Amino acid sequence: LSATPKIVSKAKSFEVENKNSLSTVPLNHLEPITNIQIWLANGKRIVQKFNISHRISHIKDFIEKYQGSQRSPPFSLATALPFLRLLDETLTLEEADLQNAVIIQRLQKTAEPFRELS
Repeated sequence: LSATPKIVSKAKSFEVENKNSLSTVPLNHLEPITNIQIWLANGKRIVQKFNISHRISHIKDFIEKYQGSQRSPPFSLATALPFLRLLDETLTLEEADLQNAVIIQRLQKTAEPFRELS
């Protein structure tokens, strides 16, 4: 028996798990690529590569695929600082100046709580 403690590293297995659960975005390697950090409403933070020619709608599609079975309520996207709602989903990441940006998923309230039905 060895007195040396056995080192168990969980970081690597988590990294691999995380990469497996990410749905991939098809990239065109002939175009510029940017990293977008996405802060999900559930507190998770993920980084995904996109071409700068991808549209804001592609980020939204990616988030919906990433969340999969745990369907989220309707959501909008916004930038962190300065806080800006990304309302025009047809803009490319380049047009919206979102290279290497932080994008926040904001859940939209769908119903008023404690409202009586009449």
